[in-house]
Amino acid sequence: MAITVLNDLFSELFCVGLMSLFSVSLLLGSPTHRNVMLSCFLGSLAGTILNLSLFAEQVLRHKPGFFMAYVPFLITCATSLFLFFKLYLEDRQLEARDGIHAIPVVISWASFIAFLGVNSSLKSVWIHELYSGHHRLNLLPFNLITGFIVILYLGKIFRLNPDYASFDFRRRPGLTGAAILVMILVALKLSIATLWVPFAIEITQWLLRAFNILFLIGSVVYMNDRNYFLTWITDIKKTFYKRNYLDEIDVSDTKTKLISLMTVDQIFQDNELSLEKVASQLSISRYQLSQLLNLEMKTTFTQFVQTYRIRAAQQKLDASPHRTILSIAYEVGFNSNSSFQMAFKKALGTSPSEFRNRTR
Repeated sequence: MAITVLNDLFSELFCVGLMSLFSVSLLLGSPTHRNVMLSCFLGSLAGTILNLSLFAEQVLRHKPGFFMAYVPFLITCATSLFLFFKLYLEDRQLEARDGIHAIPVVISWASFIAFLGVNSSLKSVWIHELYSGHHRLNLLPFNLITGFIVILYLGKIFRLNPDYASFDFRRRPGLTGAAILVMILVALKLSIATLWVPFAIEITQWLLRAFNILFLIGSVVYMNDRNYFLTWITDIKKTFYKRNYLDEIDVSDTKTKLISLMTVDQIFQDNELSLEKVASQLSISRYQLSQLLNLEMKTTFTQFVQTYRIRAAQQKLDASPHRTILSIAYEVGFNSNSSFQMAFKKALGTSPSEFRNRTR
C-alpha cells in the first residue's frame, strides 16, 4: 500500500514539475498576454493537481496548511483558460475591461490566505473527520461556490466558440469541448466532496492517474513537435470562421452603419469599447460582427478601432500643438500613454512626439 502511494505521488509530482516548467518557459520565451494567461492556467493547474494528490493520498493529515488550497487554484485555472481563448479568438491583448475576471481570483486567494490563519490543530481535526467519513457542512459553501465559478467560466468558453459543444472527436475543437466537459464534471465532483469524502478520494485517484497518462503523452507529442498544440488552437479559430454567421444580415448595410458609428458618432472615443458593445449598437451578434471584420474587412476588432483612434490622434496632434500627448491619447479612446505610444508607433513607425515635431 505504501509503495503504491509513493508511486502515485512520484508520478503526480513529476507531472506537476513538468507542468510548472512549461508554465515558466511560456513566460520566459514570449511573454505576450495570451502566453501569460496560458502560463497562469498551467501554473494553477499544477497547483490544483498537487493539492488533489495530497488530498487523495491523505498527505493532508500531516500538511494541514494545504487544506482547501485547490479553491483559489481551480478558480485561477478556469478564469485564465477563458481569457486565453477569448484573447486568441478575438485576436487582441488584455484590456482594462478584462479586469472584472480578476475579481473571483482575488477573492478566492484572499479567502484562502485568511483560512491559513485558522488554528492548525482545528484544521487537523476537520481533516481527520473528513477522512473518517464524517460530514463538514461548514466547508460545503466554499466547494459549491468554487464549483459554480469554475463551471460558469468553462461554460463561457463554450459560448466563445459554439463548435466546442459538438464533441466531434475527429476534429480538435470537438476534442477540446470534451476536455472542458470533463473539467466541468471534476468541478461538480469537488463541489460535493465534503459530503462523500471516501468516495471522492477513490474517484480522485483514478482521475489523477488518467490525467498523468494523458499529460505525459501530450508532453512527448509537444517535445517532438512544438507546433502541434499551436495547430490545435489554430484549428479552433478556423472552425469558428467556417460557420457563416453573416447569412442573416445585410453585409453591405451593416458595414455602412459600422463605418458611420466610427466616423460620425466616433464611438472609438469610448475607452471601454468592446466587440459586444458595437454589435449591440448594430443589432447583430458578436459572432456576426467578428466575422464581418475578419472576412469582409480583413481586419480584427482591435485593429479596426485603433485605426480610427490613431487617425483622430494625428489630426489632434496637428491641430493642437500645445496640448499634452496624454490628454489626446485619453480623448481618442486609449486607456494609457503606454498603449497609445505602442499603437501609434506600430501604425506609423514613429512616436507621437516625433510625429508632432515632423509636422511642425
